[in-house]
Amino acid sequence: MIGIYKIQSKIKPERIYIGSSVNYERRVRKHLFDLRHNQGRSIKLQRHFDKYGEIDLTFKFILSCQMDELLTKEQLFIDIYHPYFNICSVAGNTLRIRFKVTTGRPSPKGMLNKHHSKASKLRQSLAMIVKWEDPVYRGKAGGKKGQISHNKGKKLSIETCRKKSESMKRHYESF
Repeated sequence: MIGIYKIQSKIKPERIYIGSSVNYERRVRKHLFDLRHNQGRSIKLQRHFDKYGEIDLTFKFILSCQMDELLTKEQLFIDIYHPYFNICSVAGNTLRIRFKVTTGRPSPKGMLNKHHSKASKLRQSLAMIVKWEDPVYRGKAGGKKGQISHNKGKKLSIETCRKKSESMKRHYESF
């Protein structure tokens, strides 16, 4: 079924989500899978799901339409309902909106849900070792943002850096 659907809270019926899909049943399953695994794209919908549970949400198919009308019709319903759960007030694909908001650029499609290989981790570690051996970098390295590090202002000696470097190299040679 191609068309527009609505997700609505039973406890707070003013809270709704408007979406469009070319396969309604599959989209409902995807929403539920994401919410159950704490991966909901709408942070408001995810928090509501976490607080009230799956039983509070109702999924309803509200309008059948052609594929070329999907975004126009979805935008019409967004303008009418002003949905609380929608991330964006403009109809369209917001799949990577979180990444765009935080970095200002689209996410690389090949890196979604990917993990670094052992070789990649080794290269990154060795790059950090080289940085640590640079006295200028060591002076700038601090703790977490907003917290004062216990060793802030203290510089490691070149010998200590070399010992750390050798230790890390031995550790990563096992890869």
